[in-house]
Amino acid sequence: MGRRHACGLGWALLWALPILTADQAIKGLVARTLSAGGSPVLVPGVLRLTYTENPAAAFGLFGHLPPALFISLIFIVLGVFLLLVWPFLGARAGVASAALVLGGAVGNLVDRLTRQYVIDYLQFPFRLTLGDRTLMWPVFNLADICVVAGIGLLVLLIFRVERRPAPVPAEPPGGAPS
Repeated sequence: MGRRHACGLGWALLWALPILTADQAIKGLVARTLSAGGSPVLVPGVLRLTYTENPAAAFGLFGHLPPALFISLIFIVLGVFLLLVWPFLGARAGVASAALVLGGAVGNLVDRLTRQYVIDYLQFPFRLTLGDRTLMWPVFNLADICVVAGIGLLVLLIFRVERRPAPVPAEPPGGAPS
């Protein structure tokens, strides 16, 4: 069982490479074309491209942490994720979950290490006004999508296992004992 899971982790790392490559290629293209300004609309009223440099993490959290502590936190979270996904690495869905999270997390980590910020570029222009506050959906990127999709897939795998009924013991040959 352990060898099969280790093999699954190997496949996840292999599949994470194209995710990482696509993420970095798109961020490079966005930085070259959108950093000067402009915000092209992809789907009117739904999705636009907006160049943003995010020095913090998800939803602007943890931006106040020193860089070494922030990166340590990323590795701790990845370690916890790997512990949670390990039992599922013998199945394709577990490998896909790990590949998505690892590819996306490393994509954003590369940005953080090389630029000290993450390039975000996808924006839903939805606004929600609550009294005197206006809330907007944060700008995000392909790596964020992959991390969220991978964690969502892991949650589905966990709940599928949790809901699976316990196996019914088979009757011994010759009927029930007397």
